[in-house]
Amino acid sequence: MDVLHICKSDYSGGASIASFRLHQCLNYNSLLKINSEMRVIKKTTNDEKILSKKNIFHEKFFPKYLTLLNKIYRSSFITKNPVIHSTALLKTGLGKELNNKEYYKKFDIFHLHWLGDSTISIEEIGNLRKPIVWTLHDQWPFCGAEHYVYPNILQTNKLIDKRYYSSYSKLSRLGIEKGIDINKLTWKRKKKFWKKKFHIVCPSKWMAECAYKSSLFKDFPIYTIPNPIDTDLWKPISKNESRKILNISLTKKIILFGAVNINDQRKGAKLLLEALKILLEIIPKEIKKNLELVVFGKYKKNRFDINLPIKFIGELKDTEKLNIVYSSADVFINPSIQESFGQTASEAHACGTPVVAFNSGGLKDIINHTETGYLANPFDTKSLAYGIKWVLENEDRNFKLALNSRKKAISHWDYSIVSKMYFDLYNKVIQ
Repeated sequence: MDVLHICKSDYSGGASIASFRLHQCLNYNSLLKINSEMRVIKKTTNDEKILSKKNIFHEKFFPKYLTLLNKIYRSSFITKNPVIHSTALLKTGLGKELNNKEYYKKFDIFHLHWLGDSTISIEEIGNLRKPIVWTLHDQWPFCGAEHYVYPNILQTNKLIDKRYYSSYSKLSRLGIEKGIDINKLTWKRKKKFWKKKFHIVCPSKWMAECAYKSSLFKDFPIYTIPNPIDTDLWKPISKNESRKILNISLTKKIILFGAVNINDQRKGAKLLLEALKILLEIIPKEIKKNLELVVFGKYKKNRFDINLPIKFIGELKDTEKLNIVYSSADVFINPSIQESFGQTASEAHACGTPVVAFNSGGLKDIINHTETGYLANPFDTKSLAYGIKWVLENEDRNFKLALNSRKKAISHWDYSIVSKMYFDLYNKVIQ
C-alpha cells in the first residue's frame, strides 16, 4: 500500500509535526507493509521520502505574489477573530502535478493535512483523482476561511460562532466581522468543488463532533484517530539527570508551560498567568517558596509579569532536549482555548509528566481527570489554579499521576497502535 501525505511543511508548526510523525509511524511498522511518502512545499528534515521539489508555481517569488493577491482579496474583510484565515483561492499547480506526473500514479491514497493559502487551491483539492483521507489539524476544512472559529471564552451566546453549522447564512454572521463575507465565499467554493466525499480523520472526539455538526462534512465518513507519538523516543528521564542538565534544583517544584508559538492567543498564556497569580495566594507557603516556572517556545518575555522565578528556555525543536525539559517538570500546563488534539500534552504524558488543562477541545481525550492530571472548568482561571495546586501539593499523588501518564501514552498513542488504526482505515477506503 502506498500513501502520499500532502502538507505545507514537514516540521514547521504543530500540524506539520503531527503529519510527519504519522508518516514515520506508518513506515515504522514494517508488518503493515505501508510505503508512506510526503509532498510538502517547505522541507526542513532530511527524510528521503519527503518530496519538496518546487514547481514553477512554488518558486520563491510566487508565494510573495500569492500572499499579496490574497491580501488584496481580503482587504475589505475585517474580523476580531485573531486566527489565520486562508482562502486557497488561486491554483498553485500542485493539483495538476499530483494528477498527471507519472511518479504519483503508484499511490493508492492521497492523505491531506494542513494546507494553508499557497499549498493547493480549493478547486484543485476537489479535482484530485485519488481517494482522499484528510486529517483535521484545525477547523479550516469544514469552515470558511478561518482556521478556528471565534473562541467563546466568555461562554455567552453572542460570542458563540457556529456559522459552519448553518452554511454561513447571513443571519449567522456575528458582529465581530465587517466588509465582504470572505468566510461565506470561501465556504461556498468548498461546497461547489468538493463533490467527492473525503474520508475525514479527527484526532479527538471534540473535532469529530464539530465535523459531524458542520453543514459541509455532515454526510462524509468521519473517524477518530489520535496523533501518534514514538514512546521509545519520548520517555521519562530521571529528575536528577534532567534537572542537572538544565541546572535546576531538585528541591524546586517545576511548573512547565510551552508551545511552538506562545504568542498565539489560542495557547492561553494570559489565562495561565491569571491562574498562577491565584495559585500564589492559595498554595501552602512551603511549596510556594520552591515554585519555579519554566517556559519554552516562541514568546515575548515582557508578557510574563508575575512574582515567580522564571526560566526561559527558548524555541526547542530537538526531541532529546524537549524530552529532558518535560521530564524535569512536576506538572505541565496546557491552558489552550482551542486544540484539535494537544500534542504538547501527549508529549508530556509520554515523558511521565502530569498535565493540567481546561476541560475543552482535544485535551479532554488526552488527560484522564485526576488520573493523569487535572481538567479545569473551561477558561475558569480559579479552577485552573486549583488543578495546579492539586497536582503539586501531594508527592505520592504526583508520582501516581506520572506513572498513569506514561501508561496512557503507551496504550493510546504509540506508533504500533496508531499505525494499525490507519492501516484498517486505508484498507476500508481502498475497498
